[in-house]
This record gives sequence, structure tokens and C-alpha cells, in this order.
Amino acid sequence: MRRRQSINISLAAGDPGKDLFAYLFLLIMVFSFMLLMSLEQPGSAQAAPDQKKRGGSTFSKVAKQRLATLENRDSKIYLRFGKDIYDPQTDLKRLEQDKRIVIKKQGKTIQKVLYIKKTKDNGISLSQYLETFKSFSDHNISIAFAVTI
Repeated sequence: MRRRQSINISLAAGDPGKDLFAYLFLLIMVFSFMLLMSLEQPGSAQAAPDQKKRGGSTFSKVAKQRLATLENRDSKIYLRFGKDIYDPQTDLKRLEQDKRIVIKKQGKTIQKVLYIKKTKDNGISLSQYLETFKSFSDHNISIAFAVTI
């Protein structure tokens, strides 16, 4: 008579530590594989999008008389250039006449930019920002926040 020999394969039923070790090992291997794949493509996660497009620095000097600060009066935003105060809703032509808006020419394209000094706390809500900047956007004027050094 022949006896059949059977082989029992079970997942470490008696030792739950071995299962935990196997799961952790698998997790470490997957993480290591992902890390190696990201290192294979040099510079894929280090460069900012602006640097790729322009190939240079995005810093530029702005004359002090062209740098506005935002002021909140009676739940409305005003632009202050030294002693001069402008209402963004009604004084767009005056801002251009007084050369407060910087005009950049690149070939055939003309870009208008209004520089605003970035401050930590000026008591202006997000809805006020959006309402004010929408009027500039409607007139193709870009907003750039500047940091003084």
C-alpha cells in the first residue's frame, strides 16, 4: 500500500509576527521602488514651473513709487502710493496716467502689471481681494505681490 504524502502550506498560523514582518517588508520594498524610480528622472521634482518656462529668475526691481500698499477703509480696498490714494474701481485711468501700472513689452505683446507690497496683516478679507482684483483682470492688468528687501 502506498501512502500519499500531502504537503500543508499555511500562513504562519501559529506566529502572527511573521505575517506582520512580511507586510512591512512588502511595504518597504514598494516605497524603495518608488524612490528609485523618482531618482531615475533627474530634476523631475526640483524645478519650479516658472523656471522651466523662462529659464531665469522671477525677481525684478520695482521703483518705490510704483509699489502700492493696500488699505481697508469702510469695508473697501484702496491703493496707497505714498500720499496718493486710488480707488481700484474708479481710478484705473488715473493709475495708468500717473504711471503706477508697469507696462512690460515683450515683442508684440504688452503686459500691464500692478505691484502690491505684501504685508502680514492688513485686515482685508478674501472676498474684498477677489472683488478688487476682478476689476483689474477685466482691464487685462495683472497683479504681482512684491516683498521689500
